[in-house]
Amino acid sequence: PIHLPHSIEPIEYHYNNDEKFSTILWYRKTLPFNLFSATKRNVIEFEGVATRSSVYLNGNLACIHDGGFTPFTIDIPQELLNEKKDIVLVVKADASETLPIAPYGGVIDYVVPVGIYREVFLYITEKEYIENCFTYSRKGTSFDKRELLTEVTLHIDEKKREEYEIEQLILDQEKRVIHSSTFILHASLCKEHYEVEGIELWSIKTPTLYTIGTILKKRGKEIDREEHSFGFRDVEFRSDGFFLNGELVKLRGLNRHQQYPYVGFAMPKRGQQSDADFLKYTLGVQIVRTAHYPQSRHFLDRCDEIGLLVFTEIPGWQHISKEEQWRRGVLSQLKEMIIRDRNHPSVILWGVRINESADDDELYGRTNEASHFLDPSRQTGGVRNIASSHLLEDVYTYNDFSIPHLEKADKITKRKGSPYLVSEHTGHMYPVRRSEGAEKNTHLALHHYHKLNSLYKEHSISGAIGWCMSDYLTHQEFGSPDNICYHGVSDQFRILKQAGYVYASMSEEAPVLSLSGDFSIGSYPAHARRNIYAYTNCDSISLYYNGEFVKEYFPDRKTFSHLPHPPIIIDDVIGKRLEKETSFTHSEQKIIKSILLSLTKNQMNLSLMNKIKMFYLMKKKHMEYKDALSFVEKYLFNWTKGENEWRIVGIKDNKEVKEITLGPIKETHLTIEADTSTLLIEDTYDLTRVVVKEIDQYNNVCDLSNKAIEIETDPQLTLIGPRVVSLIGGIASFYVKTNGREGTGEIKVKCERESVHTSIEVKR
Repeated sequence: PIHLPHSIEPIEYHYNNDEKFSTILWYRKTLPFNLFSATKRNVIEFEGVATRSSVYLNGNLACIHDGGFTPFTIDIPQELLNEKKDIVLVVKADASETLPIAPYGGVIDYVVPVGIYREVFLYITEKEYIENCFTYSRKGTSFDKRELLTEVTLHIDEKKREEYEIEQLILDQEKRVIHSSTFILHASLCKEHYEVEGIELWSIKTPTLYTIGTILKKRGKEIDREEHSFGFRDVEFRSDGFFLNGELVKLRGLNRHQQYPYVGFAMPKRGQQSDADFLKYTLGVQIVRTAHYPQSRHFLDRCDEIGLLVFTEIPGWQHISKEEQWRRGVLSQLKEMIIRDRNHPSVILWGVRINESADDDELYGRTNEASHFLDPSRQTGGVRNIASSHLLEDVYTYNDFSIPHLEKADKITKRKGSPYLVSEHTGHMYPVRRSEGAEKNTHLALHHYHKLNSLYKEHSISGAIGWCMSDYLTHQEFGSPDNICYHGVSDQFRILKQAGYVYASMSEEAPVLSLSGDFSIGSYPAHARRNIYAYTNCDSISLYYNGEFVKEYFPDRKTFSHLPHPPIIIDDVIGKRLEKETSFTHSEQKIIKSILLSLTKNQMNLSLMNKIKMFYLMKKKHMEYKDALSFVEKYLFNWTKGENEWRIVGIKDNKEVKEITLGPIKETHLTIEADTSTLLIEDTYDLTRVVVKEIDQYNNVCDLSNKAIEIETDPQLTLIGPRVVSLIGGIASFYVKTNGREGTGEIKVKCERESVHTSIEVKR
């Protein structure tokens, strides 16, 4: 049997044939009759099926749903229930890219793996029920009050509506009722508003959530109940920036694909939640764009809980069809997205254009109108890559891949007063693999630094959302020969590249210190060591060589004057080390140092002026060529009899808060760590990522290691993916999932003569 979430198998880490994703899968399940109630409403909800779903009940077509990213339901017909027999549920999942459904119709820079890749639920309710409840708030009649507006859509007997009433409760974090209101019904759509006080606002730093409970009563008796989380907040994009609860917030963010190694889109709750945590706590961003489609409710729920803002959008990629069926489908997917997600306080902007599509006033007039009708509380945006585009949305959202800086807003919009948001930058302009070496990774990191510096410089740019969070699978028209786009600030397993530390270092949550390179001359052409960048939020860093202080370095505010935390450049590894050369005066030491540093910057070549300086000193001090060369060997090549050990210390508020030690590697060993030590069998299987590293005696990753490892699991756990994998850049990752068995399961990793293990408890 297969277990949901599910997608086509196998999905390789790379070198996938992109055609295999766009195929057809059939699913069949027999539902015992005793699951159902013959006197009530029985409904099956599909949360996500790629991409056209044809659902059959006992051989009869019950439903066709177009759209792979939003939920749909089917009601079990009463005539089937009256038969009192088991019901055979068959689902045809069709992800053929010839279907007249967005995102299909043209080339697409991502894949949509076929399958029932989200959960499926059976609900049993009364035949009179709450279909949907939407709530939003705004400022009340005084500063300490909020007005709550609610829309409740009901399925009731309209002729007897006087028998029904709605009670709405607001519960705080301890589930205490802090407000209650009752409404008499006048129609199946109930719209009401009321004021509440003593409310704590939802924000990035304090994402306070309340529960809105809506109870449908008939003749005083409860017959249905709906609950959802809710946050009171005000959001607005203006020409001078983005405001949350009246405070200006510079939005620093990343785009996210909901794609994972070996499973594609089919990731259960924990993995979805982990991505939100990764963005908020590891990468330190304030906003994520769900490129280029609506994403898992588990991801959005976690964004609500932790205060991560979301810009979500309709599916697509550049192509717009003239076929009315395709265009109606865009509107249907938009409506389903908004109805599903409009109660999430984290969602601050609706994307109502096909990503990077041309202007289409007819279609986008309809999408904007539908969005404002379904949700009057949020603005609309539309991602484009053309300047001076027709602006039907509230916010001009633009993919800016200019180099090295972001363009000014008025140059792109050509109109004053329009709110402006950069929805993509960098990414495909400099693709790089995590293991591709320091130089290329540093270039990518510096591109992100320059774009973020532009963001903080320009008041008219409300935010900049980088492309993208992680590498992802794509079609043959894009990406590398292995059909991966290496555009991420992390790899597919969410292991940071250098560029990831650029974002992490902008945060104040915890000390960050990572280096762009090492001090080994063999890492650099001609032994000419390049500048080493420290990605850090420290006030300064101090460098020590074999325990001896070299120099203190400070953020590069000359180049990156607007960043909260510019990089710190280690451009001088000589520092005070020359002071022990007492046979030279201080001014002569300065000349020697300038010559040595010039050698590193110019691939061991000297300018005419430096050659003159060198020969002047050699003659003055009666030095031979070998004497001059000894300075190069000692201070640039570090050919000494000592340990050749470098220590980099991060200093914040005059305290040492972080350090890195580098030196000759004398021993290595493997480490293993799972993201969690406990897995829960709930609505679906649970899983966790496991990360294996080869590290040296200083706990640094051996980033040139590509050893093969073999993975074994106890019966309580099932490995996802191959049993034998190689370290990539010194790191290997994989997933293990539950399979219905409880208990403590061990994961063992073997590599040559070494093995490491960790244990995970599985429980219900």
